[in-house]
Amino acid sequence: MKVKFNKFERVAGLFVLTAFAGAVFAIGSVAIKKGWFEKSLPLKVMFTHAEGIHPGTEVKMAGLRVGAVERVVLAKDNSVEVHLSVLADYFANIKKDSRIRVIRPFVIGEKVLEITTGSIELEPLEPGQTLAVIETLDIMDFLSGSELGTSLSAFAKASESMQVLMTALSDKKLIQSLVDVMSELNPLVKDLKKVTRGAVSLTAQLNREERVGRILKNLAFLTDELGKHEEDISTAAPQVAKQLVQTLGDVSEMTHELKKVLPAVSAIAPDLPRTSLRLVEAVDETVITLKAIQKTFLMRGKVKEVLKEEQQKRMPANE
Repeated sequence: MKVKFNKFERVAGLFVLTAFAGAVFAIGSVAIKKGWFEKSLPLKVMFTHAEGIHPGTEVKMAGLRVGAVERVVLAKDNSVEVHLSVLADYFANIKKDSRIRVIRPFVIGEKVLEITTGSIELEPLEPGQTLAVIETLDIMDFLSGSELGTSLSAFAKASESMQVLMTALSDKKLIQSLVDVMSELNPLVKDLKKVTRGAVSLTAQLNREERVGRILKNLAFLTDELGKHEEDISTAAPQVAKQLVQTLGDVSEMTHELKKVLPAVSAIAPDLPRTSLRLVEAVDETVITLKAIQKTFLMRGKVKEVLKEEQQKRMPANE
């Protein structure tokens, strides 16, 4: 059975076909613009929090749209795992030193993920790898409930600390003590300046004519020489230690003997100066007596003979 369409039906059918073709063309244009038919490669990002990030969030690089967020997963360690898809044409520009950050193009608006371009000489990132994150905080995040509450709590604690400080500064005695301390700081700084100049001068004197270098060089030479005789020192060390122990024992024994003698010495100590004087006087008297005897008639010749014999004995020794 042949179906016939009247004029109005034909116009309506043509209108529907035109609308359907326009819709297909629009969808195709949007798909091409969005890159639905282009090849994409996966990337992974780990965030501590992902407020404002959801599937479909744009991924940009150098101001160009290069991909989108595929899915957002909360990991077992409470971190947020974000899976991205990046167009293959732009993937080669993502290097190993590239980073990703969350930004808001306008003060009010949706967040986007921006990937920084890496160094040209580095190798591109492999598909599926994790991209490093740069943590950021914009004004809207700061004004959000969680961040603003934390900030206000910190501000309240800081206000309490300032109140305590102002209360302490209202004490005149404390202020006077602070003034005294500040007045003492100036001489202290001057003394430190003098000490610093002295240290610099001493360092310059030590380093003059490379004295420090020569000392270190000699010290290194001495160390090398001691290293060569290390075996001899190790061999002689037990014997030296034994002799040292014996010497210490002798000193200890002598100390004990001196302790026994010290009381007797202390007892006669007051008479020592007088006894020494008497001894010198006795020696003088003996010399005078001997000289007088030598001058007598009986002893004079014998004395001369003894002197000659002594001179003859000393002459070969002097020669």
